[in-house]
Amino acid sequence: MIKVGDLVRTKFDKGSTIGLVTDVFQKKHWDTGELGIAVNWEKAPMRDFANVLSYGGREHRFLLDDLETLPTK
Repeated sequence: MIKVGDLVRTKFDKGSTIGLVTDVFQKKHWDTGELGIAVNWEKAPMRDFANVLSYGGREHRFLLDDLETLPTK
């Protein structure tokens, strides 16, 4: 399980974003690929997210399912 302080990278785009997890939280998420384009927030499932501090001090929000921890040496 990913936690605050972990070094992570994205699973897509060949791990193009690498950074440090600063927060882990849940929020509603509507996936148009699975649920369609007509958003209904009452039916939107709660999903796990992480804020990731990356290059240049930028912070990005990712689904935890889209992240993997980097191996420790």
